[in-house]
Amino acid sequence: MKAMHRETRPTSNAPAASGRIRKSSAERKEKLKVESTLRRLVGSDESSSQLELVLSAIRYIRELQSQLEDDKENDLPDALQDLFAQCSVGKTATA
Repeated sequence: MKAMHRETRPTSNAPAASGRIRKSSAERKEKLKVESTLRRLVGSDESSSQLELVLSAIRYIRELQSQLEDDKENDLPDALQDLFAQCSVGKTATA
């Protein structure tokens, strides 16, 4: 049987490992910050999982899209908007 031995790695990799730790730590902090902001915006509590948070965000976005569509349906005709704009300009000019 051949004797097996491990080659030792040079210690010059220590700064690279430290850099990776700092990077992963910074990424973790950024992820937590984004997650916290998202929880605040969609009204999700801290005990919910990441999956529940993402699903809540999807529901919230769909709700906002629905509100935008409703607003488009309730827009005033252009002629009526122009009339209101003229009235409000006339009031400020006479005031």
